[in-house]
Amino acid sequence: QHDDAKYHIGAAIAAKVSDALRLGGGLFATYYKSNTNVQYAIGARNNSTPPTAENAFIVQNARLTTSAIGLALSLGAQFDVTDKITLGVTVRSPEMALSTSFEGGFVQAIASTGGASPAVSALDIEQPDDNSAAGKFVTPGRILIGASYLVAPRSYVEIGGDVAHPLAGTSLKDRQQLQVNGRV
Repeated sequence: QHDDAKYHIGAAIAAKVSDALRLGGGLFATYYKSNTNVQYAIGARNNSTPPTAENAFIVQNARLTTSAIGLALSLGAQFDVTDKITLGVTVRSPEMALSTSFEGGFVQAIASTGGASPAVSALDIEQPDDNSAAGKFVTPGRILIGASYLVAPRSYVEIGGDVAHPLAGTSLKDRQQLQVNGRV
């Protein structure tokens, strides 16, 4: 089972520079929480010929809770090309983690009995590494662009694009993506 959530809270300001141009910016704090739980048990019996009384089992349980607090900046502009056409661009900075925490662990028990060898058992307990992401970028920078066309009063057709910028040398290079979407 895996559950996660991310919340953004912040403040933004915007200004109408002219009748056609609007500029804005915002600073956002983020809070991320993730819970992962895995558990299972497996039993096995030796069904060889001739049959033996050998039995084995393994039990595993893992739980990991992660939380992080981050900070991100956003800047944007809208420009009215005509009374019906508006262009917009938003630049989002990469999100930087200010603090992270990890809690949980992994437990595994293994046992076998009844075979030709003496009974065997083992118990392994591991704690998660505290690979703190504090001071590191945790989401890539993004550029969002869009254009809208006023079809009728309060009715628009819009097309937009969203590009994530990978950061070389980090896991964020795998999160690069291009999205194009539209709305009516």
